[in-house]
Amino acid sequence: MSTVLTLLCLCSLTLWTTADGKVLTPQLTSRIEAFVENLMQCRKGVGLSLAVVKGNETWTRGFGMADKASGRLVNSSTLFGIGSVTKAFTSTILAMLIEESRGKYTWQTPIKDILGNDFQLADEYLTSHVTIKDILLHRTGLTTSIISLYAGYPATFTREQFTNRLQYLPASGLFRDEWNYNNWMYGLAGRVAEVMGGASWEELLHQRIFQPLQMNDSRVIGYDVEVDVDNFALPYVYVRNELVLSDPVIYHIHPDEPAGAIASSADDMAKWLSWHLHGGVTSDGDVILNKTTLQDMYTPRIILSPQKLTSDAMLKPQFPVTYQDFGYGYAWVTSSYRGYPIVWHSGGINSYITYLSMLRDLDLGIFMTTNGYKSSDVKYTLEEILYYITDLFLGEEPWLNTTNACQFPQPWVNTTGQTPSNDTNIVPGNIENPQDFAGQYENRLFGNIVVAQNGSNELLVTYGRITGKLYKTKDRNVLVMEIYGLLEFLTHPGDSLQYYNLTFTRGDQNVKYQQLLFSAATQGPTETLVYSRTNVSAPTGDTLIGRYQVVWHSGLLHRYDTRLYLLKDVDLAVFITTSGHEDRNVKLTIQEIFFYITDLFLGEEPWLNTTNACQFPQPWVNTTGQTPSNDTNIVPGDIENPQDFVGQYENRLFGNIVVAQNGSSELLVTYGRITGKLYKTKDRNVLMMEIYGLLEFLTHPEDSVQYYNLTFTRGDQNVKYQQLLFSEGPTETLVYSRVSDSASPSDTTNGSSKTLLFPIVTAFQCMVVQMLVSTIL
Repeated sequence: MSTVLTLLCLCSLTLWTTADGKVLTPQLTSRIEAFVENLMQCRKGVGLSLAVVKGNETWTRGFGMADKASGRLVNSSTLFGIGSVTKAFTSTILAMLIEESRGKYTWQTPIKDILGNDFQLADEYLTSHVTIKDILLHRTGLTTSIISLYAGYPATFTREQFTNRLQYLPASGLFRDEWNYNNWMYGLAGRVAEVMGGASWEELLHQRIFQPLQMNDSRVIGYDVEVDVDNFALPYVYVRNELVLSDPVIYHIHPDEPAGAIASSADDMAKWLSWHLHGGVTSDGDVILNKTTLQDMYTPRIILSPQKLTSDAMLKPQFPVTYQDFGYGYAWVTSSYRGYPIVWHSGGINSYITYLSMLRDLDLGIFMTTNGYKSSDVKYTLEEILYYITDLFLGEEPWLNTTNACQFPQPWVNTTGQTPSNDTNIVPGNIENPQDFAGQYENRLFGNIVVAQNGSNELLVTYGRITGKLYKTKDRNVLVMEIYGLLEFLTHPGDSLQYYNLTFTRGDQNVKYQQLLFSAATQGPTETLVYSRTNVSAPTGDTLIGRYQVVWHSGLLHRYDTRLYLLKDVDLAVFITTSGHEDRNVKLTIQEIFFYITDLFLGEEPWLNTTNACQFPQPWVNTTGQTPSNDTNIVPGDIENPQDFVGQYENRLFGNIVVAQNGSSELLVTYGRITGKLYKTKDRNVLMMEIYGLLEFLTHPEDSVQYYNLTFTRGDQNVKYQQLLFSEGPTETLVYSRVSDSASPSDTTNGSSKTLLFPIVTAFQCMVVQMLVSTIL
């Protein structure tokens, strides 16, 4: 029976063969064109590029628009982002390097043996045992979330630096237990290739694949091409059911390019397919990878996840044909259609959705890529084209045609009302206690998320390129985020709403939330990332700005305010010093200058500019009415029993403070260069000092009043106070003990000389900082 069926297929194929033996005849390609054009029209696609390879024959064709505004059409050399179809290029580079190593490296070589002791993963066992095979098969068990790729990394953040931080990527499953698709592992694979090959992944790609295969159109997005150049299909997306151009910057997925950053054309991808179908032999007859190694790459080595096994399956009797995914190799999915094995991979990068497949038993390869489809339509469109073309080459009458294709998957599957949306989780009303959520939350691998409260008590999120607004849900600690700006299509992809979940947690004793768990509503636990609250106002430290480690220190000497920042990863030092600024403004000014300069050197468009800098930190933080003042602690009236406070108080390191009573029974203070007057508070033993004279700006810095606290204490049998506690805060309190009841000015000389010590130390620190900067630069 099988022989008869085979003969029937061969007889059918002869119907499409011309006298010279060609299979890709005008009659056959015209049927394909009519089918694709019908789908383009009914599904409202913008552009599509198609390549079909059959044996030694190739047919490529463009459909629709590359640029709607200019009317530029898609042709066979138009570039599209091919997304995760890039992964097979990365695995191929590794296969070439393994072959050339003559046994030094294999698929089973531990990554640590290649990258060395700097390579660390979530635990020691994983670090020691994970291999090239493990990372290519998506079976490491590590968290998979790619939200930080939308947020973006600085252009100067290297693949090596990223790899060195993979120790902060948590495990969410068991090692080698199941298939769990992970883009980060292909970024790691690219770094492994760099170390093995002695060149960057981009250089290896061009030298080892693009050049030998004469893929002259192909590029790497963000490396040697941008998506808005003239020969690129422009990146249209749907936002709230409106077709708009997306921003080219969101197509930069650095440093994870080995997972999905190739841009290619139908012409070039036909060459890639032909090379595979010819067993690793180029059009010039050169063997650049053995056929057995290619077969090794296609072979499924891990079963797909249960969700993946069932999501795209077509089984009889529900469908007239069968389709089933079942396994994964080295960047190749293995499936079957009508009983024929297919190896394939898809790719998606925002606007661009791509599908590439090979039916090697038929010597057939198909490549399709699109821009500007609705997410709900593009998947069906590419599947239908695959089934239709495959049926033609199988000699079968296609079960999809121009009559029923626009309704697919109906009538076989009822999709009415299946537009996903999770806006029903939102409840009306303001978020309770928004200040408990506000703050900066850090992930050592994926950077910082800032939650800020605006003047309307709304909570806004800033995370790299992601900006959003938070809404209340029935769970007080769970908020959902609507994204706006560059990436608005993520929450408004068409006529549906897809919010992101932000779950906040706090320790037992904390009022403010201490952790933020970030996940998409449609994603599971393997897509959740944890960010921990970080103190960004610490006077010195080791901070992650975006995704770069910054060490810094500040110096203050009255009106001179200085800061030194070092970004060791990018060999950058920034020194800033000021004089004469108001206290409230100087810190903001220095921060803004640092952020602006750093953005320039990181290759990022500065988020602060001449338009918004003068209002910083507004609108992100509401500072209205935040001018600090503590004059409300003063109560009217004379100080009771002022003679009990009068006297000289000594600190053996910091000198003497003299409290004297004048003719009006006021209490005056002399402490070296400091002169001041004391005022009564509700606590009899606590007085507040207003400074005048040389240092008056200390209590009247701007339009606020900042008094100093002087707390007096006495022993059990004493009438006069015996100790003076001089403070600005609990960690700034100094104790001075009574040494004399006299307030003679002659007693203050020693105190005056001693009070110079602290300013001298501070000035010395500033000098050291300046010397350090000059040395570094």
